[in-house]
Amino acid sequence: MCIFLTPAGLAMKLPEETKDDLFLKRTAVPLRYFAKGPVKKEYAVFPGDAPQSSAALHGYVRQSIEYVLKLPKPKRKQN
Repeated sequence: MCIFLTPAGLAMKLPEETKDDLFLKRTAVPLRYFAKGPVKKEYAVFPGDAPQSSAALHGYVRQSIEYVLKLPKPKRKQN
């Protein structure tokens, strides 16, 4: 899963450099499912109140999809 909607905003799986830049600019925040829960390290959340242009979000969506397609396939658990 590379993009999904959470109560906190739009979450995307992004490359580390992109996430770091977004966090530094405070455009996005790390994903946590619960307030004191662990950070999901590969994801950035664009809060619902964060002003974003459609073009900027489109660029991040494209980056997310391209990033996920390049990742190695997850190993299946054997029963």
